Order: sequence, then C-alpha cells, then structure tokens
Amino acid sequence: MKIVASKNNLFNMDEFLSSNHSRDYVHGLFVNIVKTKDDELLIFDFVDDNFKDLLSMEEKSLQELYPKSIVFLEQFLNQVQSYEIKKDLYLNLLLNFNVIDPQEIENYIANLLVILRQYPDFSFHLCSRHQPLLTHLKNYDLNYPLGFIVSSGNYIDVDFYIFSIVYLNAKILLEQHERNKKLMIHLESWDDLDFVDNFFEEAKELPSSLVNQVHVIGTYPEIIYRSLEK
Repeated sequence: MKIVASKNNLFNMDEFLSSNHSRDYVHGLFVNIVKTKDDELLIFDFVDDNFKDLLSMEEKSLQELYPKSIVFLEQFLNQVQSYEIKKDLYLNLLLNFNVIDPQEIENYIANLLVILRQYPDFSFHLCSRHQPLLTHLKNYDLNYPLGFIVSSGNYIDVDFYIFSIVYLNAKILLEQHERNKKLMIHLESWDDLDFVDNFFEEAKELPSSLVNQVHVIGTYPEIIYRSLEK
C-alpha cells in the first residue's frame, strides 16, 4: 500500500510540509480547497468533519474572514515549491452541492486553472464529491487525473476513486482495479485503520497487485506506515 498525508488543523502548513517532504514512504499530499463568496481559493481544514464550517467559509468574502488564519491555494503551492517537494498533490475541491449552475461551475474551474497552470511541473490530482464539477472538468483537455470521492452508490467514470470505510466493497474494488483505476481509502479515525487491516485480511479474493497499489490517505502517515509494515 502507498501512503498519502492529509492536512488537518493540528499542524500548520510549514509543519505539514517540512515533516512530510522528507518521508520517502509518503507518496503524496492531500489538501482541501474551499471557495469564498468572492471566489478566492483557500486551503480548508475540517474540524471534526464540521460541514457548517465549510458553509460558513463559502458564504463569506475574504475581507469578512480576516483576521482568521487562512492559507491561499497559491501560498500553499509556493511553499511546496520552496520545499522542492516532488510528490503527487491531491486537491479535494469542496464545492457546495447547491452549486449546479453551469456558468458558476465554469467560473470556479477557470479560477482554479489560472492558479494551477502557473505550476506546470507539479503532479496535480483533482478530486471531489461534486459530480457536476467533475463532469465539467472532464470536458477540459487536462493533464491532471480526476478522482471521485465516493459518497453514495452513484459513480462517475474518472481516473481514481477515494473510498471511506463505509463504502469499501471487495467486489467494487476488484471491478475498478480491472478497469485500471487507482483506488484510495480515506481514514477518518484510528478505528478506520484497524478496519482497513481487517478488511484486506478477510478479502482473500483481492489480488496482491490490487492491495499493493491501494493508496491510504490519513493525517498521521508515520503511524499508518508502521501499522502497514506489520
């Protein structure tokens, strides 16, 4: 299995980047992106998966958020550049599910791409739960793999899938693996790590080629690494 380090509110950005850029077993970095009312793109850390915080951010302008400690997407990418980090960057695009107007989605994508195209050497992977957003992104000629964060029984054809333990299913994993899709699992608690260990212990039908390529996303990559090494 491969490990992707997820940013959370317990570490500031410098701590997150400095600790993970030297960890050879960390294959990528995962951050959440939120849009303010005036279309600024910021890094967003969930506190106990509190979606009210997300809605609050989306409903405020940048000026209304100050003096709240914020990190712009561009600031984050500049810091990645300064640390000379060469790992995959997973950007979780947190767009409100109420946003379904095509022009609003296109404006969001335009703002995002203006920033990302300033970093042509970065290995961006764009993911979201927002299916209309992913559908629009698929219409662009992008070199960025697209991923769907599975949050229901519905699927969209993309390059990779991110599962919480609630949606882990051996049959579905095998089907997507046979379609050459990258498979990722997002851990939200310590119990999730134990669940994943037990899941793969019991899912004997899954080939080692699948298990070895699964990416595990979590906020404590060192602990995940030690657990997987066992």
